[in-house]
Amino acid sequence: MARLNILLSAILVLFSLALVTSQQRARLLFIDLDAAKARMIQLETRWNGLQVEQRQFSRNSLIDAKARAELAMRAVAPERTLMLTMHGDQPRLAQFLAPAPAARSPAPGPSAGAIVVRGKR
Repeated sequence: MARLNILLSAILVLFSLALVTSQQRARLLFIDLDAAKARMIQLETRWNGLQVEQRQFSRNSLIDAKARAELAMRAVAPERTLMLTMHGDQPRLAQFLAPAPAARSPAPGPSAGAIVVRGKR
């Protein structure tokens, strides 16, 4: 009977230690969960701020202003626009939007004007 009591006491002590250990693990995991939730909120706030910043920088007016100020770009004049239509795989000249003046100097390279292509491919 004494051996049974000692055995049951040892088992009781082992289960008590296991209970304390599992409670401590649960507390530590709960602390980690709270820290992860706080980090998630912080990252979501930063993500929302970055999305607002991206929308602000991608506005057409801001892009246009930077292109004009920093790159000295300007809109293409209608007389420098050439209309092309697509017939099969070959583009064909459709029309000039505005006739070029006769006394005008020759146009610089192909990057100086705009080409508008319409048609099916």
